[in-house]
Amino acid sequence: MTITLQAVNELIASLESAGELSIKETKVMALAKAYQQLAAENVVRQEFIKICFRAAADGASLDGSDIQETGERLGLFGRETYQPMLHGYICGHEAGEDSVYVMKSAPTTDRIVAEAEARGVDKFAAEQRGVAERLQKRNVAVAERSISFCLDSAEEAEVFAKQLREGADK
Repeated sequence: MTITLQAVNELIASLESAGELSIKETKVMALAKAYQQLAAENVVRQEFIKICFRAAADGASLDGSDIQETGERLGLFGRETYQPMLHGYICGHEAGEDSVYVMKSAPTTDRIVAEAEARGVDKFAAEQRGVAERLQKRNVAVAERSISFCLDSAEEAEVFAKQLREGADK
């Protein structure tokens, strides 16, 4: 199923005009807005790729400064004063003298990736709890330490999943 950005915009407009929303409609609205944000992030990346491909198709070459300037103009890159502790050592550069280009964050993409990672960790935690439950049903004395390990592991995984989700906004 393919959904267009126009369809998402129409959905958001109809939900916003509907007044008070149900829990399900609120979730749909949040998802639609995330879709809009993701689409906006991807438009810029697509434009950058098109510029690079057009230059290649025209037989032109893009050097590093052309790529950096294009990325900066599109808002993909930011220019920062070079600091080895922050950017890593770059041969021939002195701290505080040169500019370096860094990729700007893509918050919506970062949140989606973090959520996908966190879901994987959540599945691991659920599996660990399932193992502990199966061991408890066997009622084997040796299994006590294994049960405790599985439950501790599940708790640690859940904390880690929460950290992944929270870290996506930073």
